[in-house]
Amino acid sequence: MHAFHALRRAALAAPLLARALSAPPSSLSLTRSLAPKLLDFGEVHEPTSTRVLETFATPEEIYAAFADAGVDVELRDGDAPQDAAALERACGVTLSHSVRTRHPLFLNQLYGGVDDASLAGEWLVAAANTNAHTFEVAPVFTVVERAVIARVAALAGWGAGADGLTTPGGSTSNLYGLHLAAHKADPNRRSRGAAGGPTLVAFVSGDSHYSFKKSCRVLGLGDDNVIAVPTDAEGRMRG
Repeated sequence: MHAFHALRRAALAAPLLARALSAPPSSLSLTRSLAPKLLDFGEVHEPTSTRVLETFATPEEIYAAFADAGVDVELRDGDAPQDAAALERACGVTLSHSVRTRHPLFLNQLYGGVDDASLAGEWLVAAANTNAHTFEVAPVFTVVERAVIARVAALAGWGAGADGLTTPGGSTSNLYGLHLAAHKADPNRRSRGAAGGPTLVAFVSGDSHYSFKKSCRVLGLGDDNVIAVPTDAEGRMRG
């Protein structure tokens, strides 16, 4: 029986393998052409004569700019695919209408500037085009993730037995943390669900991010069970 299933899988995989091996390699011509422009975008040599945003435009004007470049933003049934030249024009429109976050006068409260190693790492991740969900498809990134988690755990004083995972942002991290706390407080929640169990309450800082309340809604705790604890002048919770 095992041999039969193995032969069946091989038969099903054969045409897929043949198609994969016969596919022409990608030239990455668009990427090669755009790479110097992407590196140079936002590089500011004369801050006083370079604007943070080259072309300020309304949404309607942005739609028109793409249409003038021959690449409509609207996605319609039956549209033909765009060639590399059209896509490069679209990228040019994108850059000319985008904020130069590397400009010294871009004073956003959350981010700004660029770190050379971080940008190189971002490009490396994109070029590798993998996912750290298993070691088999992402051996290096899996090892790197474990190293980062171990270091963060050590800084927090959690010891060698600590575990974790990387997340796409703070809001998701808060959701994961509340999810784990809920199951720690109510282990039967996994099989029973939120209904019929104890009423859980989340205590958060009075200065906490709004994502805590959103996460409690997703988890079924509700706004009424999110208790904001007042903080002192240094941001510490003081009940």
